[in-house]
Amino acid sequence: MGERASVMFSGGVDSTLVACLLLEKFDAVHLITFDYGADLFLKNARKSAQRVINVFGEDRVRFDLINIRKWWLASQVRNAKQFNLVCMSCKLIMHTRAICYCLENDITAHSDGSIREQGQHPEQMEGTLKVLSDYYREYDIDFTSPAYDFSTEAEDEKLADLGIDFGTRVRVPGAKGSHIHKQPFCLFAFFDVLFSDNPFYPHQQEDVFKHLEKNLQWAKTLIVEFFKEKGLDLDEVLKQRRQRLGLETR
Repeated sequence: MGERASVMFSGGVDSTLVACLLLEKFDAVHLITFDYGADLFLKNARKSAQRVINVFGEDRVRFDLINIRKWWLASQVRNAKQFNLVCMSCKLIMHTRAICYCLENDITAHSDGSIREQGQHPEQMEGTLKVLSDYYREYDIDFTSPAYDFSTEAEDEKLADLGIDFGTRVRVPGAKGSHIHKQPFCLFAFFDVLFSDNPFYPHQQEDVFKHLEKNLQWAKTLIVEFFKEKGLDLDEVLKQRRQRLGLETR
């Protein structure tokens, strides 16, 4: 199939743009949408995936909807006292499952739709993305956020050039705006709007680092358990994968 990459795909403008950017570089791209139980209108992600397929062809684009409800609930229970970081807890679980997906499919490049215009959100802070990049690197996966420095206008222009039109953005104070009924809607989305610029619930990068430090080792055990449930040893999975891909054996 040639060189492949994957993207954490919500179906919104940011992840759709990232999918298109990756398809300009890779032979094929896997669009991964996660069902964690608090997202409404998941079918919208599939509709957005079809937009990408219409431009680049079904032979180059694969869409997968993956259930992570069990892990997501465990993470929220574990971090119940840090409810202002609910989105960070959620995103870490998504990244952890994405690592499993990449290992299963011999994918060495994964991206998300984080952007600087939403950099006040814990899961999209530059320091957070660096920690996540290091996390992926432990499993020989290159993690990037290709649309990070795109402005709202640049996003819309790039997608319009490809013939992808999401329509008019709905503007929200303190946010870049989104599109109604074009992507799944998270029941916890209001937390980002409520807490991001709220002086009573400040999001300091150092607090996010502490949160990740508390949860990363636990998240890594989920990866071990994921393969164990399939009757596989993670170390052996990594060893065989590196041999198939011609990566240096650690």
